[in-house]
Amino acid sequence: LVADGYRDAGYIYVNLDDCWSSRRRDQDGRLMADPIRFPHGIKWLGEELHKRGLKLGMYTNIGSKTCMGYPGSGEDIEKDAETFASWEVDMLKVDGCFTDKSTFSTKYPKMAKALNLTGRKILMSCSWPYYTYPEKPPYPLIAQHCNMWRNYQDVQMNWNSVLKIIDFYEANQDLLANFHKRGQWNDADMV
Repeated sequence: LVADGYRDAGYIYVNLDDCWSSRRRDQDGRLMADPIRFPHGIKWLGEELHKRGLKLGMYTNIGSKTCMGYPGSGEDIEKDAETFASWEVDMLKVDGCFTDKSTFSTKYPKMAKALNLTGRKILMSCSWPYYTYPEKPPYPLIAQHCNMWRNYQDVQMNWNSVLKIIDFYEANQDLLANFHKRGQWNDADMV
Protein backbone atom coordinates (compact mmCIF):
# COMPACT_ATOMS: atom_id res chain seq x y z
CA LEU A 1 0.00 0.00 0.00
CA VAL A 2 2.76 2.42 0.88
CA ALA A 3 5.42 1.37 -1.67
CA ASP A 4 2.91 1.31 -4.52
CA GLY A 5 1.57 4.79 -3.68
CA TYR A 6 -1.91 3.83 -2.51
CA ARG A 7 -1.49 5.49 0.89
CA ASP A 8 -0.47 8.76 -0.73
CA ALA A 9 -3.48 8.49 -3.05
CA GLY A 10 -5.76 8.39 0.02
CA TYR A 11 -6.17 4.66 0.64
CA ILE A 12 -5.21 4.75 4.31
CA TYR A 13 -7.53 2.22 5.93
CA VAL A 14 -6.69 -1.47 6.16
CA ASN A 15 -9.94 -3.09 7.24
CA LEU A 16 -10.35 -6.60 8.60
CA ASP A 17 -13.85 -7.92 7.96
CA ASP A 18 -15.58 -10.95 9.44
CA CYS A 19 -13.60 -14.05 10.55
CA TRP A 20 -10.66 -12.19 12.12
CA SER A 21 -11.49 -13.31 15.67
CA SER A 22 -11.20 -16.52 17.58
CA ARG A 23 -14.38 -18.61 17.75
CA ARG A 24 -14.64 -17.83 21.45
CA ARG A 25 -13.94 -14.97 23.84
CA ASP A 26 -11.14 -15.04 26.41
CA GLN A 27 -11.62 -15.90 30.12
CA ASP A 28 -12.68 -12.29 30.82
CA GLY A 29 -15.27 -12.31 28.03
CA ARG A 30 -13.20 -10.14 25.69
CA LEU A 31 -12.85 -10.62 21.97
CA MET A 32 -9.54 -12.07 20.88
CA ALA A 33 -7.86 -12.45 17.53
CA ASP A 34 -7.51 -15.80 15.82
CA PRO A 35 -4.07 -16.88 17.07
CA ILE A 36 -3.18 -18.60 13.79
CA ARG A 37 -4.03 -15.66 11.52
CA PHE A 38 -2.80 -12.99 13.93
CA PRO A 39 -0.11 -14.54 16.14
CA HIS A 40 1.04 -11.11 17.39
CA GLY A 41 -2.51 -9.89 18.05
CA ILE A 42 -4.53 -6.96 16.74
CA LYS A 43 -2.84 -4.26 18.82
CA TRP A 44 0.51 -5.19 17.24
CA LEU A 45 -1.05 -5.10 13.76
CA GLY A 46 -2.47 -1.64 14.44
CA GLU A 47 0.89 -0.39 15.68
CA GLU A 48 2.60 -1.67 12.53
CA LEU A 49 -0.01 0.03 10.32
CA HIS A 50 0.23 3.29 12.27
CA LYS A 51 4.03 3.31 11.83
CA ARG A 52 3.40 3.33 8.08
CA GLY A 53 0.83 6.12 8.18
CA LEU A 54 -2.09 3.72 7.73
CA LYS A 55 -5.20 3.15 9.86
CA LEU A 56 -6.74 -0.03 11.21
CA GLY A 57 -10.37 -0.90 10.57
CA MET A 58 -12.10 -3.79 12.33
CA TYR A 59 -15.43 -5.60 12.11
CA THR A 60 -18.11 -6.62 14.57
CA ASN A 61 -21.80 -7.40 14.51
CA ILE A 62 -24.50 -5.74 16.60
CA GLY A 63 -25.99 -9.17 17.37
CA SER A 64 -24.58 -12.07 19.38
CA LYS A 65 -22.73 -13.56 16.41
CA THR A 66 -21.24 -12.26 13.18
CA CYS A 67 -22.50 -13.13 9.73
CA MET A 68 -20.01 -16.04 9.66
CA GLY A 69 -20.83 -17.21 13.19
CA TYR A 70 -17.97 -15.66 15.18
CA PRO A 71 -18.67 -13.80 18.45
CA GLY A 72 -20.64 -10.60 17.90
CA SER A 73 -20.93 -7.62 20.22
CA GLY A 74 -24.57 -8.30 21.17
CA GLU A 75 -24.62 -8.11 24.96
CA ASP A 76 -20.95 -7.08 25.18
CA ILE A 77 -21.10 -3.72 23.41
CA GLU A 78 -19.29 -1.69 26.09
CA LYS A 79 -16.63 -4.35 26.66
CA ASP A 80 -16.02 -4.67 22.91
CA ALA A 81 -15.81 -0.89 22.45
CA GLU A 82 -13.16 -0.78 25.18
CA THR A 83 -11.29 -3.67 23.54
CA PHE A 84 -11.27 -2.02 20.11
CA ALA A 85 -10.06 1.25 21.66
CA SER A 86 -7.30 -0.56 23.58
CA TRP A 87 -6.15 -2.06 20.27
CA GLU A 88 -6.03 1.51 18.83
CA VAL A 89 -8.59 0.71 16.15
CA ASP A 90 -9.42 3.69 13.92
CA MET A 91 -12.60 2.44 12.25
CA LEU A 92 -15.25 -0.11 13.20
CA LYS A 93 -17.70 -1.68 10.77
CA VAL A 94 -20.81 -2.76 12.68
CA ASP A 95 -22.87 -5.33 10.77
CA GLY A 96 -26.43 -6.47 11.48
CA CYS A 97 -26.69 -10.20 10.73
CA PHE A 98 -28.90 -12.42 12.90
CA THR A 99 -30.33 -9.42 14.71
CA ASP A 100 -33.94 -8.32 15.02
CA LYS A 101 -34.03 -5.02 13.14
CA SER A 102 -36.42 -3.59 15.74
CA THR A 103 -33.41 -3.51 18.13
CA PHE A 104 -31.22 -1.45 15.78
CA SER A 105 -32.53 1.88 17.09
CA THR A 106 -31.16 1.03 20.54
CA LYS A 107 -28.14 -1.18 19.77
CA TYR A 108 -26.41 1.00 17.16
CA PRO A 109 -26.69 4.15 19.32
CA LYS A 110 -25.44 2.12 22.29
CA MET A 111 -22.35 1.11 20.32
CA ALA A 112 -21.76 4.71 19.19
CA LYS A 113 -22.00 5.92 22.79
CA ALA A 114 -19.70 3.15 24.03
CA LEU A 115 -17.09 4.00 21.39
CA ASN A 116 -17.27 7.69 22.26
CA LEU A 117 -16.84 6.94 25.97
CA THR A 118 -13.51 5.22 25.28
CA GLY A 119 -11.96 8.60 24.45
CA ARG A 120 -10.52 7.26 21.19
CA LYS A 121 -11.79 8.64 17.90
CA ILE A 122 -13.17 5.60 16.09
CA LEU A 123 -15.07 6.06 12.86
CA MET A 124 -18.24 3.93 13.02
CA SER A 125 -19.54 2.35 9.84
CA CYS A 126 -23.07 0.94 10.19
CA SER A 127 -24.86 -1.62 8.05
CA TRP A 128 -28.14 -0.53 9.65
CA PRO A 129 -29.92 0.81 6.52
CA TYR A 130 -29.13 -2.29 4.46
CA TYR A 131 -30.95 -4.55 6.90
CA THR A 132 -33.92 -2.19 7.13
CA TYR A 133 -34.93 -2.26 3.46
CA PRO A 134 -37.46 -2.46 1.91
CA GLU A 135 -38.77 -0.27 4.73
CA LYS A 136 -37.42 3.27 4.77
CA PRO A 137 -34.44 3.41 7.15
CA PRO A 138 -34.59 5.99 9.97
CA TYR A 139 -31.86 8.13 8.41
CA PRO A 140 -32.05 11.02 10.92
CA LEU A 141 -31.30 8.55 13.75
CA ILE A 142 -28.69 6.70 11.70
CA ALA A 143 -26.89 9.94 10.82
CA GLN A 144 -26.96 10.99 14.47
CA HIS A 145 -25.03 7.88 15.58
CA CYS A 146 -23.05 6.56 12.60
CA ASN A 147 -20.25 8.25 10.67
CA MET A 148 -21.04 6.25 7.57
CA TRP A 149 -23.66 3.72 6.60
CA ARG A 150 -24.03 1.07 3.94
CA ASN A 151 -27.33 1.33 2.14
CA TYR A 152 -27.15 -1.53 -0.31
CA GLN A 153 -25.67 -4.96 -0.96
CA ASP A 154 -22.01 -5.89 -0.53
CA VAL A 155 -19.95 -5.21 -3.62
CA GLN A 156 -18.99 -8.45 -5.36
CA MET A 157 -16.09 -9.28 -7.67
CA ASN A 158 -18.00 -8.45 -10.86
CA TRP A 159 -19.04 -5.34 -12.76
CA ASN A 160 -22.76 -6.15 -12.56
CA SER A 161 -22.58 -5.84 -8.78
CA VAL A 162 -20.97 -2.41 -9.08
CA LEU A 163 -23.64 -1.30 -11.57
CA LYS A 164 -26.44 -2.36 -9.20
CA ILE A 165 -24.92 -0.24 -6.44
CA ILE A 166 -24.62 2.74 -8.79
CA ASP A 167 -28.23 2.25 -9.92
CA PHE A 168 -29.40 2.13 -6.30
CA TYR A 169 -27.67 5.42 -5.48
CA GLU A 170 -29.00 7.06 -8.62
CA ALA A 171 -32.57 6.00 -7.79
CA ASN A 172 -32.31 7.13 -4.15
CA GLN A 173 -30.04 10.17 -4.36
CA ASP A 174 -32.75 12.69 -3.46
CA LEU A 175 -33.33 10.92 -0.15
CA LEU A 176 -29.71 10.03 0.62
CA ALA A 177 -28.28 13.49 -0.11
CA ASN A 178 -30.20 14.92 2.85
CA PHE A 179 -28.02 13.06 5.34
CA HIS A 180 -24.62 13.27 3.67
CA LYS A 181 -22.48 15.98 5.28
CA ARG A 182 -19.14 16.53 6.99
CA GLY A 183 -18.40 13.52 9.18
CA GLN A 184 -21.45 11.60 7.94
CA TRP A 185 -21.75 9.93 4.60
CA ASN A 186 -23.35 7.18 2.58
CA ASP A 187 -21.10 4.19 2.00
CA ALA A 188 -21.27 2.41 -1.34
CA ASP A 189 -19.11 -0.39 0.18
CA MET A 190 -15.39 -1.09 0.08
CA VAL A 191 -12.78 -1.50 -2.63
